[in-house]
Amino acid sequence: MVCASRGRGDPNGRENLSLDAFPSPADLWARYRAWKGLTPEAEEIVLQDYHDDGSDKAPRYYQVNAVNAAIEAIAKGRNRVLLVMATGTGKTFTGCEIAWMERGGPTVNEPQNDGFGQMIITKIVPVSLQGTASLQFLSEGVRWTMVVPASSVLAKN
Repeated sequence: MVCASRGRGDPNGRENLSLDAFPSPADLWARYRAWKGLTPEAEEIVLQDYHDDGSDKAPRYYQVNAVNAAIEAIAKGRNRVLLVMATGTGKTFTGCEIAWMERGGPTVNEPQNDGFGQMIITKIVPVSLQGTASLQFLSEGVRWTMVVPASSVLAKN
């Protein structure tokens, strides 16, 4: 194994290890987590699986890198992330999911009629972004989720 250290330790920036000194997967993950500055809370967010649209289509490496960079920034507490992808890089395939959950309040039952606010967040906003949305009244709280193609929310070149 060769560990790159950017000049720390070995003057050539490398450390040669024998097979028996090879770090365990847990040790490698701990090193990566420390290098990225991930807290346990951020790690939980970063390790979530990608949305599977059922098409058996896998994202390209640069799509994965772009999504991972955005998720990592959000996990570290940044509330604004700018993700720019050029024409032909799969913006439509790379999606964006926004979820909001209200917890700890009084028990809320699903209303019998859709109100104006519910229509805005479940129909008008998602349709204007070419996506879908759902509003769930769960025992632990109200959850709103919207899924849109990244091409609808990314900065245009």
